[in-house]
Amino acid sequence: MSKPSDLPEPRGIILEVGAWFIVLAILLYIGSILVAVGNFAGDIGGSLPPAFCLIFPVVAAGRRGVTLEAMGLGRMHWGRALAAVGIASIVVFPLFVVGYDVWLKLSGELPGRLLAAYSKAPVISAAWLVNLVFVQVFAVALPEEVFYRGWMQSRLGIVFKTRFRVFGADVGLHVVITAALFAVSHLVVTPSPARLAVFFPGLLFGYLRERTGSVAAPAIFHALCNIALALVQQFHLRTPPI
Repeated sequence: MSKPSDLPEPRGIILEVGAWFIVLAILLYIGSILVAVGNFAGDIGGSLPPAFCLIFPVVAAGRRGVTLEAMGLGRMHWGRALAAVGIASIVVFPLFVVGYDVWLKLSGELPGRLLAAYSKAPVISAAWLVNLVFVQVFAVALPEEVFYRGWMQSRLGIVFKTRFRVFGADVGLHVVITAALFAVSHLVVTPSPARLAVFFPGLLFGYLRERTGSVAAPAIFHALCNIALALVQQFHLRTPPI
């Protein structure tokens, strides 16, 4: 039997990506069970996947002799990142707000589910908003972008070398595969086909990674997308149709 070190580089990378993706999926599943238990177990369950996503890429880079800069984890290029996020926000968010309302109507979610959830809606306050931002930035967006766009997309980029120039960024199959696995991972916690829709923002996150050279832009935009979704959902919950 061949040892991992004897495997051809492309095959070895693909197996590496697949294996560590499975590890993350298992952690997500275990974490969801512990979160359902609540209390201290819930805290541990909620912290497992983000901790893995943040620590593993750095450790893997060191073991492979890969620089953090090569994975978009070195210099963050903040000016470039904020400019890209600003443009993406101007283009995407107006379409998102309109599209979300259309989706609710077409999917039959309105008014039934919203009316049922109205009484369970959290009280919107400064503390709620601060908690929302903190969780979405540090527990969701940043860890996921470090793992997917920082580590995974960079590793797959070694295997899939064909690139297409799209609005100033060289993108290829590595961006698409990363977005697909990113979407599949969302089924672990919520096994609904609708969760696969995150494939499309995943493509945009991947594009921002290639366009700016770091994970700063996709992490910021990812957090903004999640925050915007939470706010739009709260708006619908607090203005239920009659």
